[in-house]
Amino acid sequence: MNDDCEVKVLEYHYDIVEKNFQAVATNYLQELKIKLKKYYQMTERNSNCRMDKAILDHDEKIKRFEFNIADYVFPDHPK
Repeated sequence: MNDDCEVKVLEYHYDIVEKNFQAVATNYLQELKIKLKKYYQMTERNSNCRMDKAILDHDEKIKRFEFNIADYVFPDHPK
């Protein structure tokens, strides 16, 4: 506050912000990269777990049949 009762909030902070902007931006980007790597690893691990579960569920649904010679069998993929 000056003699005229005016409040100057950011009068001297522009120089400080301009000097530290590069360092602040670099630190922010480094932290963001670390967080994104961590999130990517978490999602990769979760997707692998889901795929393993899907494979197990599929394998449980497969029924084994024994076929003898001269049995009539329908092909899975007709031409």
